[in-house]
Amino acid sequence: MSSGAMDEALKVLSRRRVTVAKMRDHLEKKGFSAGEILECLGRLQEWGYLDDSSYARDWVDKVVTEAPMGRSRMLLELQARGVPSHIAEETVSQVFSVTSEKELAERAARDYLAKGGDLPSKSRRKRAANLARYLLRRGFDDELVFLVISELNSDLEFPEAIDSDA
Repeated sequence: MSSGAMDEALKVLSRRRVTVAKMRDHLEKKGFSAGEILECLGRLQEWGYLDDSSYARDWVDKVVTEAPMGRSRMLLELQARGVPSHIAEETVSQVFSVTSEKELAERAARDYLAKGGDLPSKSRRKRAANLARYLLRRGFDDELVFLVISELNSDLEFPEAIDSDA
């Protein structure tokens, strides 16, 4: 095996964790041959330096703790990071078997409001719409967003339809 591919891979891993797919893409862009890349990835996986399941679990744990998002967004984000669909599905399912999506949406809403997303100068209707758009962008579905906002502050006025594109 060319030490060049391994050196480059270890350089990347010294800065951040990546998935097998992201490492493959990086090494391809650097011009390494398919054989060198395959051998390098195999060795890194054998050593435990590349592990998509572990990467997905760690990423999801961080998201659940620091920036809650809905199931659909978690899946999209994991797949965008190069986690294979079956691993992403399994990892997200494990999270939602322990934590409800409603609980995450409530935390995301409270975090948003605590960071000034509920400025007093705004009308109740505008605050509800802003919070709803935020939660929708975080990947929570419409019904859950409405339920969470209603429970957080039952006297918020809701617009007839909340525009999720704004």
